[in-house]
Amino acid sequence: MVLNFETLEDTKTNDEPYIYLLPSFTMIAGYHHKLSPDLAQDMNKARKESEEFASGAYAQALAKGDSLAPEERQKIIEQVSRYTGLSKEIIDEADLRIDVRKFTHYLLIDQKVRVGRLDARFTGPDPNGLLDTQFYDPTGSATGPPFTSVFNNYVRTELGYKTDMPYNVSAQGSSFGTWDWGSAIQGFPDTASALRQAIVKNPYLKVLVMEGYYDLATPYFAANYTIDHLNLPAKYRSNISTATYESGHMVYLAGESLKKMKSDQSSFMEKTAGS
Repeated sequence: MVLNFETLEDTKTNDEPYIYLLPSFTMIAGYHHKLSPDLAQDMNKARKESEEFASGAYAQALAKGDSLAPEERQKIIEQVSRYTGLSKEIIDEADLRIDVRKFTHYLLIDQKVRVGRLDARFTGPDPNGLLDTQFYDPTGSATGPPFTSVFNNYVRTELGYKTDMPYNVSAQGSSFGTWDWGSAIQGFPDTASALRQAIVKNPYLKVLVMEGYYDLATPYFAANYTIDHLNLPAKYRSNISTATYESGHMVYLAGESLKKMKSDQSSFMEKTAGS
């Protein structure tokens, strides 16, 4: 989930995305056995350590920009390397700022494969080669074709809907047209303010945020930050609940996650209907 793109789109003067990506990098590095043994033995502890470092020393270091002292910079490089599984050389060359493209490219570069963006558990060789290629997400190659074929079969055979019109799996690369960014004219695209207004206007509105630890499209730590900064009066804060998954952007991938999602959703609906 992303409500405020300031937590997602980095610029030369906006370091927030780097901060909120780091704990996801930690979870993904742990999944692919790229963390030191002391971190890997307890991933919940490692995640919490990474969150504390990201929002503390790391955020403070990035905020200093070019004024960061060389000795402090070196300490941050070592810590970022520890929590991401990337080499200190890469972090140094990236000026401490690791984005999704760099992370997915370099985490398993020793195996010559890329890590997924939508779900970093997926890996695969880049179709265009290892170096100097456009961004590639192996998640789409693994999940797109089966989901598309199953959906087409469902609407044609079970629903009896038939058409010769092309079916666009996503807006990207389709005839959708130009995306209307709405509030982006005021800065970064933001719907968090609209959510806050809706909740305080309708006290019966309930929201369930489902987030995956291996999602680099909408990192869980960024979503948590946004929710924690809605400036809601105390009595409205309980209207928002969170469910986390050992999964990626599509939290239902893998049987256990699908079962948990169904259970979480059912409990949320029952609780909401009864309140």
